[in-house]
Amino acid sequence: MNIIQAKQILLKKLVEQLGGKFAKHGSRPHEAWYYSPFRPDEKTPSFKINELTNRWHDFGHVTSRSKGKGSGGDPIDLWCDYHNKDRRSGTAEALAALENLYDGIPRQRPKQLPQQKPRYEIIQLHKKIFYLNLKEELNRRCLSHGNAGLYLKQAFIRDNKLPLKKINGFAFGNDKDGFEISIPNPYNGSCFKTCIAPKAPTTIEGEDTTRAMVFEGFWDFLTWLEMSKLEKPPCTVYVLNSVSFIGIVAEEIMKQKVTIQRVSLYLDNDEAGLNALHAMAAITEETGIVCADMSQKYKPYKDLNAYWMHSIYMKLNHSK
Repeated sequence: MNIIQAKQILLKKLVEQLGGKFAKHGSRPHEAWYYSPFRPDEKTPSFKINELTNRWHDFGHVTSRSKGKGSGGDPIDLWCDYHNKDRRSGTAEALAALENLYDGIPRQRPKQLPQQKPRYEIIQLHKKIFYLNLKEELNRRCLSHGNAGLYLKQAFIRDNKLPLKKINGFAFGNDKDGFEISIPNPYNGSCFKTCIAPKAPTTIEGEDTTRAMVFEGFWDFLTWLEMSKLEKPPCTVYVLNSVSFIGIVAEEIMKQKVTIQRVSLYLDNDEAGLNALHAMAAITEETGIVCADMSQKYKPYKDLNAYWMHSIYMKLNHSK
């Protein structure tokens, strides 16, 4: 069993296998409340399942990753929490247990959410980045305009909640013809991120078939090119665009296990990045593919671009 399959296990069946008991449906028809499998004798149900997203939340179960606000997640998280396993190191064991112990649990078919008009729409795409705020954002991130122009487009975007507001942002294409959008805020040095559906990872082919690189977001990928003084990556690059796609990317890498020997992962220095790292390692460990955690090279910074910005600014200050 792989991570994608494990996440499709019908949560309510898994909860019942672990001793939880159904109590009621909530005010929303897709919310089911259970007496928690962590506290089978409780009198008030505190374990909630969202049947649309197949995710759970237990308001009374506190773990180190929950930060005092209860715990939750997908079926793998539930198995790890119930068996007191850390998600980072327990993923492989969870996958084996979910396959062997709960093989009779039916897999969930994704339910269709009600069709809604997307909040953000692209009105126009420009191949050249010319909007001043976008150029300034590239400067702030210490990235060359030439390299950025090879992979990013300038998007003129409409916010359907504020239709009179004009927005310009960066658009990075993904494998399903959707776009990852980054809209800089010049006042606080941050970016608002959204997606023009469909959402998916981005694959950029390279000639070296013996290795691959995985980046959490496109800013880190562009940073790596800048640091390496390259316009194109030497090997295939996978930009996740969301850590939730680590399973999909891992499956793509597994298809090339005959040739790929090493995968370098440039993920964020946070819990989500660590979970993605260990998920990749759990899926590929039996193939002999080496998974290299490159985040150690840019600690204590959150990501590669933050490290690069700091390095450049330090050089500029020393040169004065």
